[in-house]
Amino acid sequence: MEDPEEYGLEMESLIEETGGRIDLPRIKSSAPTNAPPPPSHNRKRIVFFALCLIVAAWFWSPAKVDQNTLVTDVEDLPEAANIEDNTIDIEDDHDIHVPEAPEQDPLIDPSSSSHGHSTIVNVPATIEAIHPEKPGFQHPPPYFSSAYVRRARHDRTNLPDLAKKWGSWTLEDKIPRPNLESLYAQYPNRDVPLSAFPPNAWQVDPDYLPQFVDQGIALTERAMAAMLAEYGHYEGGPMEDAFRDLTKDDPAFMFNMSMPNVPYNRKHPSGNAGRTSETTLQFIRKHLLHSIMTEDKFFLTMGGHSSSAGHGNHFTQSYIMQVQRALEPILARLGVFHISRNVGMGGLGTVHNGMASQSFYGGDNAILVWNSGMTEGDIKPRDIFARQGLLGGDRVPVLFGQPVNGRYDGLCGAGYWGSGEWGDGYAGIPETATYDDIKNLPYATLFLICSKEMNAECRKSGYNGVCWIDRKDYTPEKQLDVMGGRAKWHPGNWMHQLFSRLISYNIIKVLRNALIDWRDLYNYTLPDSEFHITGDYERIRTAVHNDTTSQCFDIGLPDAICNIPFQGHSEFTPRANPATTSIRRIIRSDMDVGQPKPNAYDPPDVYNPALDPPDGHIDYLAIIENGVDFVPLRARYEYLHQQLNPPVYSTTAEKSSLVPGKGWQIHESVGAPDNCDATYDSFCNRAENMNCLLYGHNDARAFLIGDGLSGWLLMTLNQVKEGYIIVRLVKAKSNDNTKTLGWKCENKEETCAHPLSEEEANAPTSKEFPEKFQVEYSIDGVVHTWTAEQFAEQLVEVERLMEFSVLLNAPEQFAGKPPKDIELGIRIVGGRDATFGLSHVYWA
Repeated sequence: MEDPEEYGLEMESLIEETGGRIDLPRIKSSAPTNAPPPPSHNRKRIVFFALCLIVAAWFWSPAKVDQNTLVTDVEDLPEAANIEDNTIDIEDDHDIHVPEAPEQDPLIDPSSSSHGHSTIVNVPATIEAIHPEKPGFQHPPPYFSSAYVRRARHDRTNLPDLAKKWGSWTLEDKIPRPNLESLYAQYPNRDVPLSAFPPNAWQVDPDYLPQFVDQGIALTERAMAAMLAEYGHYEGGPMEDAFRDLTKDDPAFMFNMSMPNVPYNRKHPSGNAGRTSETTLQFIRKHLLHSIMTEDKFFLTMGGHSSSAGHGNHFTQSYIMQVQRALEPILARLGVFHISRNVGMGGLGTVHNGMASQSFYGGDNAILVWNSGMTEGDIKPRDIFARQGLLGGDRVPVLFGQPVNGRYDGLCGAGYWGSGEWGDGYAGIPETATYDDIKNLPYATLFLICSKEMNAECRKSGYNGVCWIDRKDYTPEKQLDVMGGRAKWHPGNWMHQLFSRLISYNIIKVLRNALIDWRDLYNYTLPDSEFHITGDYERIRTAVHNDTTSQCFDIGLPDAICNIPFQGHSEFTPRANPATTSIRRIIRSDMDVGQPKPNAYDPPDVYNPALDPPDGHIDYLAIIENGVDFVPLRARYEYLHQQLNPPVYSTTAEKSSLVPGKGWQIHESVGAPDNCDATYDSFCNRAENMNCLLYGHNDARAFLIGDGLSGWLLMTLNQVKEGYIIVRLVKAKSNDNTKTLGWKCENKEETCAHPLSEEEANAPTSKEFPEKFQVEYSIDGVVHTWTAEQFAEQLVEVERLMEFSVLLNAPEQFAGKPPKDIELGIRIVGGRDATFGLSHVYWA
């Protein structure tokens, strides 16, 4: 059983690998300085000019302001930020200047927009009015937009120059397109045959397709060239110069991924982007084409530890969030909704999320990345991550990031290979050898590789972020100057950006090649086999279900965890669908466990210069966002509508005669935990007690806490089909359940058989197990009891801090029967010394 004192802490022992590998490459040093804030007088001039225009428009036009228009209110930055300790002095003529934040695009009115081919009929531009949110629990404005909202903070006056040099998206579809959702619903996984598309659908329009595909190719090539330019490997000129063969002698070899003949051969050239296999890339390609042709989504999710989560940096600086920044606008132009999820958690592995991957990582991923080498050296939990990731949900993802060493040969034999490893990209990174290099090297390459003389300075400047920038509507009492977590094994934001570029470049390269092949087809007629994906899903899942060679089967849990998809609910964050996967959601309606903390203030955050390159340097996002307005995406609208309007949790389970407990409560909650969805627009963990409000990280270890006076915690588990229930019930500190403080009897009853003394009610002895300790659990009213010894014996320790209890293992009782809803109850006996936390519930 885990030590409660250790609970919630990252141990220094995590510096060393536990049989795995450090997945974010170890860097010699990383990252640069905080740039000075923009001068406020420019903003004042702009605001004054804008006010003049508004007044003039008011007098000369009777039109009312469009209520759907969104203008992000960006506050003036303070004249001086408290960042001296993180700043390298640079001569005046080399000052790094960050431009002011421009006004964002307004949310588009789909009834009048004719841009793009996406289905825009009956798609509201914003769903904010449908679901108004309470103060302290609000999402940022872009979250509500059914169209992609530009994230670049460039000077809009430079857009014509950018377009002249790099090109821009100019395609506007003037033909009304049909809403095809009812057609997609008729086919598994939206696999509509090309012959079934109506003649006015863009997918079969011979006049529109050449423009769409050609502009898509140009957009992907702009993105790839801009990435090369960020690192000094493309200086303009013919675009084909950016797509030369990347040989080992070329510094741009850093973006190359090797493809060894043996798919599980881990060796790849030093300094490149890593290794993969041709079939992996083909599966990514099919996911991309499927999403484009069916106007769907393309999601990427990472599970990992503190280093991959990006601790020490702003959450949005982590490499997975930078992948979303890189891919989202490109895919939006092609009618595809994209998000990336950073489900990294400090000090932990992935097994607690992996056991119910479809619930916590999401069952909607095209790519699922494992990145937890420092905390998860054992193969068995990795196999759970892979197998549950492939089995659960409505999609089968490509697995990546995990060294598999041939363990999935059976899946390879089924025609599937979807794994690989990332490299470090160092082949194309120049050394930061002197202070002069800070002025002359490409901005993206600074502080990644450093000379001995610059090593201390590079370490000092390895992160670029602050905890607070003043805003007008809220002033916190106390904030750190910079965020914590800047351990030597936590890379800075420059390394995270590099890692994101290696990943994004290769996904975009697959997309570019797919579009080029599409262009070369007669009449742009894409065969069904190029984008239909159901057959691949079925083949892969059959192979996983039938494979019995995995070490997953030796983990000590029921074998079903290896070949049957489980669902789960938890109070840990982040989670892919936090509003629908909390334990709070499944507790009985007549119980009260309290409410999570609110955020101290509501979004949006003020503009943060640390998130963008300074003036005069390559701005990747400004280059690829440039062009006509982005249009609403039906997949984006439907997804957000479901997130903000989850169905009411109902159950057919009969209520037992057990009395609901009054002494359970949520514990260690962050601010607005149901906003912690691991995406770029998550807005949580900003409660008043947070001393670094701009940190933005989602990971926290909350649970429902109860003790021997709390009574029954009653939950309803929907659709139990296979006969399995597993929970994570862990010892907590004896005095942490403040709800029962001073109680002498269970549920605060006036009398009971063995009331606590005054001392016991207010000051527990902190014994690990009191003399009368028991754990009781109930399944549909049938009560089972564990003594202290029995409870300790039945725990299954899968990895550090992760012990589980199997409450139901009865597949024979459910075989051949329809799924049923079950009432689950948990009760602790033994006074206030017996304090436990329930963090996870799993079932199948």
